[in-house]
Amino acid sequence: MECLRKAFKEGDEFIANVAKSYNDMGETPLLVAIKNRNFRTVKFLVSKLKVSVIQVGQFTWKNVDYTDVPPLFAAVISNQLTIINFLVDSEQYNPPVVFILTSSDLE
Repeated sequence: MECLRKAFKEGDEFIANVAKSYNDMGETPLLVAIKNRNFRTVKFLVSKLKVSVIQVGQFTWKNVDYTDVPPLFAAVISNQLTIINFLVDSEQYNPPVVFILTSSDLE
């Protein structure tokens, strides 16, 4: 209840900070929404609160703990195609391009 009072008092900045925070288990609000299979919350966090789609955290699925995973990985292992598509199509998602060079490439 205190958290809600503070949110009303401090407004949007407080809500945005909470949306980017971690709980005691190391989960982000976005990862919790994915774990709970709640697309509406995922969409709200990403679209309205601009939560990063690459912020990593703890994710537990089928009694397996995953550390430092991004939301897209969590959506993939939990088989949530709607969330996968939404995250990939989001304006924020721009995966880094990794080039693997071999010694022959350098010659």
